Amino acid sequence: MSQWTHVSAIIRFDGIKGTTPDPILGHMVSFDDPTEAWDTCDVPCGSEGSLQYILSDIREGIVRFTSDIGEGIVRFTAAIWGDLRDYGDENDVAEIESYLTRIVDGHIIRSGIAEIRVDGTQVDPSIRKILRYMMEDDSLKAQWHTIWEQSSE
Repeated sequence: MSQWTHVSAIIRFDGIKGTTPDPILGHMVSFDDPTEAWDTCDVPCGSEGSLQYILSDIREGIVRFTSDIGEGIVRFTAAIWGDLRDYGDENDVAEIESYLTRIVDGHIIRSGIAEIRVDGTQVDPSIRKILRYMMEDDSLKAQWHTIWEQSSE
């Protein structure tokens, strides 16, 4: 039986164009990409490809779902997903968490939520985790927190 790690995440990056940096989410890879692409992949990656993402520039209207986006300070949204084959032990789950931390570092994040689910592993039949990016207190210091976790043994 194959082991799969399923990831779904959405992150809201706030900022003002020209003032705040654009997020850098990394180099993705797909199953049929050439070896050179696999060598430059710097996002969590299974045997058939890496996490994928879409970065939507709200102010540029690249992805626009309403007729009026208003005057909010949201700058980008990032949708991240993947079904990573042969990936998913505790170190791999930690790598996904580190990736999420790396891509938000230095940015103003209003909110973020991520779900990680590992199925079919030899170590543990099922690992499920939900993370939320949130402020620790009124200091505006924020980080990813595990808000729910299940591991069946």
